[in-house]
Amino acid sequence: MATIRRYAAVILAAGVLAGCAASPTPQESATGYAQVYILRPPFNEKVSRKDSPTLYIGGREAARLQFERYSSFTLAPGTYQLELKPSRSDATLWTGAWQLQVRSGEVYHVAIWNDVESVEKLKAWYVGLPMPYLVTQEHNKALRYEVLSKEDAALIMPMVKPVKALGKTFTPMP
Repeated sequence: MATIRRYAAVILAAGVLAGCAASPTPQESATGYAQVYILRPPFNEKVSRKDSPTLYIGGREAARLQFERYSSFTLAPGTYQLELKPSRSDATLWTGAWQLQVRSGEVYHVAIWNDVESVEKLKAWYVGLPMPYLVTQEHNKALRYEVLSKEDAALIMPMVKPVKALGKTFTPMP
């Protein structure tokens, strides 16, 4: 009896660990709908890491996009207005809008991030004589979104974690 419990405990632990290690895999879209993953991949780790802008679909709040997170939506075919707005403490560069056209039976992965610009500046440290040194400063340049290929999405999805969607029903544009 103790041996059976030990084996059951080992099998249960292995199952839990396997579940924790598994990366998110895209679901097939429901019949007549498209599956859309909106993700904020870890492309610019040094800038805006703490920001969590809000995604709106068709004017309705859809998800808060934290760094290295994604949210998924099942959408009817059509064209949707997607908007990103910064939270109060976020960089204002998290403001943008675009349209996404989805077709029935398709799976879409849309990555959203800020392009980062690096600027090198020469500074001086004074200890008797000026001692020059180079400093690299990085800042947000522009909001960007991209519909990823299946191959690129397969590389990025294991790096991001799900975040709960704030809304479930969205209507395409007329």
